[in-house]
Amino acid sequence: MPTEKDRATQNLVVTQFGSQKVHDGDHFFTHGCDEDVDTGSPKYWVIETPDTTTWAHFLVDELYSDAGCKWELFEDPTLDAAGNSLVVFNNNRNSAATSGVTVKEDCTTQAPNNDGTLLICWRTGDTGTGFFSPSRSGDAEGERVMILKQNEQYILKATPDADDTAVYMQISWADHEDEA
Repeated sequence: MPTEKDRATQNLVVTQFGSQKVHDGDHFFTHGCDEDVDTGSPKYWVIETPDTTTWAHFLVDELYSDAGCKWELFEDPTLDAAGNSLVVFNNNRNSAATSGVTVKEDCTTQAPNNDGTLLICWRTGDTGTGFFSPSRSGDAEGERVMILKQNEQYILKATPDADDTAVYMQISWADHEDEA
């Protein structure tokens, strides 16, 4: 963790990795919403990483559904259609830096079931709150971050329990040059 001295007290100031990435302009986020997802037509978002040694330290920030919904993160899907690009925002609004990671919505995978390798699964909507946030008391961000493979595709898939379900997701990542 980067350190510096506080000017007033001369105490050491320690900055967490994620916070430092925001200050450096290397932290990004995007979000997506669909008000009408059906059981037979899940909502897909594809996350594509560049073929560089700048790796994405990836985090699911929020998932929401207004009814029961299964969320899955897959690696290496076989895509049929890539979808439409979402806007990616820099968390440091003063920075003009952009990320090599792209996120698209409404992609489709080739039938039957070529979603890829399942990495993680979540549920929302079953308890009436509909909301999932991986932040829990005592969690360290590093325990929830996944470093995505370079030059790889991932899909975040929302499959509702009932038709006409509204879903929302927010994801974020820090671009970090591999030091190895």
